[in-house]
Amino acid sequence: MSRRKKDESIHVNGSEFKLLHDLLGLDFLLSHAMNPRHGIFLMSGKPLTLAEIKKIHSEDPQMIHLMENIKKNGGILEPLIVEKAGKEGYFTIREGNRRFFALCILNLQFPGKFNKVPVKIFPENMDENHRADYISTIHSKTVGRNHWTSFAEWKFIIDEQKRRGLTDEEMMELRGIDKEKFNVGKASLSLVSEYAKSQKTQHIAGAWAQLRQIVKTSSQSFPKFMKDPKNKAKKELIFKAIKARKLKNPQQAPKILGLLQNTQALKILASDGIQAALSYKKDTVRPGDSVFSHLQKLQLSITSKPKNFEKRLNGLSDKDEQQLIEVLSIVSDALKKTGNQRILKVAKM
Repeated sequence: MSRRKKDESIHVNGSEFKLLHDLLGLDFLLSHAMNPRHGIFLMSGKPLTLAEIKKIHSEDPQMIHLMENIKKNGGILEPLIVEKAGKEGYFTIREGNRRFFALCILNLQFPGKFNKVPVKIFPENMDENHRADYISTIHSKTVGRNHWTSFAEWKFIIDEQKRRGLTDEEMMELRGIDKEKFNVGKASLSLVSEYAKSQKTQHIAGAWAQLRQIVKTSSQSFPKFMKDPKNKAKKELIFKAIKARKLKNPQQAPKILGLLQNTQALKILASDGIQAALSYKKDTVRPGDSVFSHLQKLQLSITSKPKNFEKRLNGLSDKDEQQLIEVLSIVSDALKKTGNQRILKVAKM
């Protein structure tokens, strides 16, 4: 290790700390095994092995582009952020793991050329909360560099919540996130974890984008549907369709919401794609069931934009209000005549 070049003062949550600048050899740096960029491997909550970390980054298409930039510049432009490791003389990387692995690969190709790495070292008087807050800040989109993927960002946020033992409300206040955005992120992270385990895959980029789009569109109705044990088989069909890339892009994903009550349509989705599933559903509406077809459309309309529906209810004209009362009255009378206890219990009629 060379002599320290300089100190850098930083301010985190009202406290001042000094980062120590230095040059370290690659052999003295250790990748942070719980770095959120490492992806779905982290969903188990267990630290990664070096082999697992290398596997993740070797499959990252952006790694080649990163290596080309480093090679062109003769090294990295932004120092890695590290902290002292448990092993004497070694340091764990807290920010810059992808750059570290790119340097390792380049150093094998060009021995000695990329061996020395500029770093900033966290001081020992800086506790974990301040370190996590600083890392979160430099990855913020307002700073304009080192952006995490959406998945990595939410993995970091929820991991921090668990580590600090904070409630949802406390975490939202700490990170300045509104309730709707927080609920979507947390529910999406839970679903993509289930997806990875169910489909035995580490490739979650497409699944994350699609599941997040469905959750975002449906408010919380889709996560509730997926959590219901009665819908386990349907959930597996949805996961299978996502893995098989039966949805061309995230914008198509919310169309799944119109298929949730139709097992056969979901099977077709998993085998033939979204358009085939939608066509099947359209062609198999039973005679006399146009009312239920309209109800399905109404359900999708309400769940996709619940706030708009609530706003509309609050501003009903006298005519619309009377019509709604009459419809509800007709449905109530019909249900009582049929004696369907399960529906009556849910409707509390």
